[in-house]
Amino acid sequence: MRLEEIKLRAFRNYTELAFRPGPGLNLLTGGNAQGKSNLLEAVYLLATSRSLRAGRESELIQRGAESTQVRAAVLRDKDADVLLEVDVFQTDKKVVRINGVRRPRVIELLGHLNAVTFGAPDLPIVAGEPSMRRRWLNLEISQISPRYVF
Repeated sequence: MRLEEIKLRAFRNYTELAFRPGPGLNLLTGGNAQGKSNLLEAVYLLATSRSLRAGRESELIQRGAESTQVRAAVLRDKDADVLLEVDVFQTDKKVVRINGVRRPRVIELLGHLNAVTFGAPDLPIVAGEPSMRRRWLNLEISQISPRYVF
């Protein structure tokens, strides 16, 4: 599975972005507040239908915009390639499209793109309560088996 291209519109600090990662390992470098984490958050939104950092999904929308859109073309080894789209509105409503077809449930996004994150905010998973580890694992596993969604 490989992310061929991701496009953002009015997503956090990006008015417009089209990014095509190269094959293999990609490193995002740059100064503070340049959008590196925002790009990773957009990928995670497509993989899990959730934000990495926002308390409300509408926080993903660039200031002054009505909505945001994240689109990605995903090349997959075992399944057909897929185009994923998520629109988020100021009401926190999300609209999901898979290959251009609107899906009635956001959860249908799961499994089309797999992504796992672990950063400084996740350190309590290691040292904290077992319930935190189970919650994190359930979220990550839900990408390949949606019955684990909490």
